[in-house]
Amino acid sequence: LRVPQALHRRLKVRSAELGLSLNEYCSQVLDGGSSGARTDDAFARALVSRAYEVLGDSLLGVILYGSWVRGEANDLSDIDVMLVVDERVEITRALVGNWDEKPLSHEGREVEAHFVRIPPEGSAVSGLWAELAIDGIVVFEHGFEVSGVLSRVRAEIAAGKLQRRRSHGQYYWVHVKDEVA
Repeated sequence: LRVPQALHRRLKVRSAELGLSLNEYCSQVLDGGSSGARTDDAFARALVSRAYEVLGDSLLGVILYGSWVRGEANDLSDIDVMLVVDERVEITRALVGNWDEKPLSHEGREVEAHFVRIPPEGSAVSGLWAELAIDGIVVFEHGFEVSGVLSRVRAEIAAGKLQRRRSHGQYYWVHVKDEVA
């Protein structure tokens, strides 16, 4: 696959940051971020069922992400899940409390729920959506709105408009304006 030199350089840097070969990293990105996390149908059904129990028809999507999905989990790691909700849901501590009333676990790891809304059309996405676009595994979605956002974010990353940087050992994302010639 031939890509522009600037994109190739960014891909090489990112793959080195993750400790992957360029081929491994590109395979993960092209595969939608899937890293082979051990999911099974029973876990996926339990996860979506619990999310629907808490959110009802305001649930737009369920995305697994984080160290467990990337294959970087240690003994203390949990399983992170992003629950995408519609505008009717107020994201509060009480909502998290509703999830925590009946904790869910898989492979001896607690499932930690986080909540987010779809970013408004035309708005800049947060670094969280960039992380979801790279590493997330969509387990459920109502319609294709969640996948549409993730696809748009991946396109911004590939075009160099959204870049992951590192400062003092911490990663962050920046929006890069089109360069003027």
